[in-house]
Amino acid sequence: MSFGIAVVILGSIVAVRSQSTPSQPSVNQQLVGRWEKPLTDTPTPAPSGFRFFSDGKVIFSLPYGYDLTTRTALVGTYAIDPKPKPMQIALQFGDQPAKPNPSTPPTVFELKNDRTLLLQQSKSWNPGQFEQPPEFTKVSDSTVSTPEASQLSQAQQSKTGEGGLMMRHLALSALYYSVEMKRFPKTLTELGISDTTQNYRYQLQANSKQLTLVARSTKDNLKSYSAIVAQVTNPGTKDLRFHVTRVCESVRPSRIAPSTPRLLDPNRTPLGTSLIQCGSGSAAIDL
Repeated sequence: MSFGIAVVILGSIVAVRSQSTPSQPSVNQQLVGRWEKPLTDTPTPAPSGFRFFSDGKVIFSLPYGYDLTTRTALVGTYAIDPKPKPMQIALQFGDQPAKPNPSTPPTVFELKNDRTLLLQQSKSWNPGQFEQPPEFTKVSDSTVSTPEASQLSQAQQSKTGEGGLMMRHLALSALYYSVEMKRFPKTLTELGISDTTQNYRYQLQANSKQLTLVARSTKDNLKSYSAIVAQVTNPGTKDLRFHVTRVCESVRPSRIAPSTPRLLDPNRTPLGTSLIQCGSGSAAIDL
């Protein structure tokens, strides 16, 4: 799904139901947090991530059209109906309460455990099983996520360093944060990191229009990165605003960060083409 095509998505969700105990969290409580799909080479317009809140709000994160290097995010609502088996949920862009759509087959999901979610748009009106469902991992109980210690250590010792890993986390956390808080983060601390790691120095700058992130390598053999997060208006609806981000990596190892990526005019950018252009000598990485 792309923003120029649809404003509302409605579906259903399936959740595994175990025997009820006084301490067992509800389905809503289990969903609260941020969920992300792993990086993939397969283009898809389906959501790549969700940030569920306990009050029925949700932040959707999707690729822009079929561009895996550009991620968008916007607010929506969800509502679970626990009566059907499997249970169902309505998902909707905007601030209006989500309601089931009788003309749309349900989306099914299963909470395999507290960190793993299977979610799939069903092709049947009576879904009973999954058909190669995408798997989402819970990366955080809140909006901001940072790499796990083992993941960061492994990246730091690799030939490419931790710059790409950290910038993916920073850009996506800033994307969700900006939608939730209705403002850009002002410090790296708000995104859960300090300004220095083993191989990189990080910088954040924000104004009223966009946020800029930079990762400068402190070693000659590693690449550097730059990224932006900005808010744009969907050219297809005018009243639907969303945030967008892209991370650009220097083509060659460099201690100098690439020039700041440039936000293009969405009214003049074909759907499926990135809204953000990397500068000379840099290329976008998948998000």
